[in-house]
Order: sequence, then structure tokens, then C-alpha cells
Amino acid sequence: MRLTKRFFIGIAVALFFHGVSAQKGTGRDEGMAINNANAEIVEFSGEFVQTETKPCGNSTGRSYAGTHIFVEKDAETTFNVHLGPADAVDQILDKMEKGREIEVVAIDTKNLPETQYVAKELHLDGESVTLRDDNLRPFWAGQGRRKERGKGRW
Repeated sequence: MRLTKRFFIGIAVALFFHGVSAQKGTGRDEGMAINNANAEIVEFSGEFVQTETKPCGNSTGRSYAGTHIFVEKDAETTFNVHLGPADAVDQILDKMEKGREIEVVAIDTKNLPETQYVAKELHLDGESVTLRDDNLRPFWAGQGRRKERGKGRW
């Protein structure tokens, strides 16, 4: 009896934490890849200003730290672009140098503040990196990620 009770409690705890760690996006009960009705694709370019990796207050994904880049369009407008979990996107940062021109294809979820976006693609010096597919699914998500070799890399 005692072993059975522990077994069911263990399953309940595992299911709870599995749901908590799912990649959901800001203010959402499900991920952008599942329900992207409110997502709009936007494109902009500007000067790469800086990178910031820290716990992301706008993410509910399983990663503790997220990486953002800041792109300055003009003196009054700087975009905050969420790339993804720090450990999944760290290799992208190698080519990022302050002052370089970068083009961004991003997702505007309407759940983020103005000038904050989620990166879909980055273009730098004629090279591109795809972070999320046309269904907005990140390259690091799920079992199919091994088939996506080369995604998330310049």
C-alpha cells in the first residue's frame, strides 16, 4: 500500500514539473508553436549594441537563463530581441560585434512590451541563422532537433 501511494505521488510530481518546464512564451498557457494566432512576423535592421544573458522575466521555458541581443535602429529606438535559452544559442554570439549591421526577422507576440521581440532569423554579413521554423518552433525543441543540424548556427 505504501509503495503504491509513493508511486502515484511520484508520477503526479513528475507530471507537474514536466508541465511547468514546457516552453510556453510570455503570458501563454501553451507555446507559440502550438497557438501562434496572435503572432506577427516583423523585420528590422540596425546596429548590434550588446548581448545580455540572464534569467528572463518574460519567459516560462525550461531554461533558467535566456539570451537577448539589443539592436539600435536609431538614436531613439533600440530593440530587445530574445534569442532563446542561453545554452542553445551561445554559438550564435561568436560573430556578434558591437557596431555591426544586423537584420532581424522576429515574432511580435503582442504579449511583449513595445520594441521587444522573439527572434526567428538573424542575418549578418550575408550569412543567416534560423532559430525558429515557419511554425515558430525553436530548433532546440523536441526530439526532431537532431534532424535540424545546422539550424541555430551561422
